[in-house]
Amino acid sequence: MTHALAERAVELGQLVGGRFRVEGTLGEGGMAHVYAARDERDGTEVALKLLKPGALASAEIVSRFEREAEALSRLDHPAVVKLVARGFTDSGQLYLAMERLVGETLRARLDRGPLSLEELAPIVAGVAVGLEAAHAAGILHRDLKPENVFLAKSPRGGEQVKILDFGISKLHDQERLTRTGQVIGTPRYMAPEQLEAKRDLDGRVDVYALGVILYEALAFARPFAAKNPSDLVISILMGRRTPLAEHRPDLPREVVEVVERAFARDRDERFRTPLELAQAVTALLPGASSGAAKVTTERILRGEEVESIAPLPSETADELGRTDDDLVVPGLEPGFPWFWTAVAFAVGGALAYALLSLV
Repeated sequence: MTHALAERAVELGQLVGGRFRVEGTLGEGGMAHVYAARDERDGTEVALKLLKPGALASAEIVSRFEREAEALSRLDHPAVVKLVARGFTDSGQLYLAMERLVGETLRARLDRGPLSLEELAPIVAGVAVGLEAAHAAGILHRDLKPENVFLAKSPRGGEQVKILDFGISKLHDQERLTRTGQVIGTPRYMAPEQLEAKRDLDGRVDVYALGVILYEALAFARPFAAKNPSDLVISILMGRRTPLAEHRPDLPREVVEVVERAFARDRDERFRTPLELAQAVTALLPGASSGAAKVTTERILRGEEVESIAPLPSETADELGRTDDDLVVPGLEPGFPWFWTAVAFAVGGALAYALLSLV
């Protein structure tokens, strides 16, 4: 079955892979459709992700899709969305069948306002243990952002954190996803060494992204003020961020220090692992007034399958899409001094053009 055969989307009621019956549409991203389906073997509800016919012409997009499937096939952790199956439709479309999640993304939650440290701690812990599982399997996520953190409703009424979208993850035993001189990701969550296309990336790129998420969640603002993409890149590479205390002067100094250390410009100054960051956040919780949050977070960090105590204010099924923040930055050699290239291009706008080239 060749990719070129795929010319149409699946239809309601269609059986995919001889197993999954399509029941409806959940949404779509830039490169894929997501359908609600049911496994006819056991009745399990799944989210069926299929590449759009037009995307199949791009070897790079197909590679991202296959990479996500490979990464998820190596992971079996409650904080990572579960891959049920992968394969091809009768018309040749690639598909991934994943557990169907009901809830909302962290982005949707943050769009309604800032979160307290007590609300954030269990979420950070859930993300951290999921990332630790990925790192232990030799996988760097490299695109962690609020859109890729899902707060799934549990049958018991709480929430379970799920990490989504390993499409640009780095697997230690496979070739690089990107072509030489190309960086893929969401710039405002990318660590400087990732923007510089360095080859020796490690788990601290994901720690950095989690630190930016922490900042945004507490401040209800972005750490790097920029008028355009080139300004953003320069600010990140220079570490030119707005101090958290300017947005939240009420936060204790210890909280500010933990958050800003998490996404320090120099990776040697960051927390070494996501778990170390989550433990530092947990240690900030006052036991007297936030006992439940602290106990829940500590249980998550011990690897127990527990839910966060945060309430679920809305019920949606907006899982498994990508956003317009997913950008490709072409033409940069790995290890090249990106900062000076950014400075030079910013004058003429060439870098801004590159950063705005959507996948």
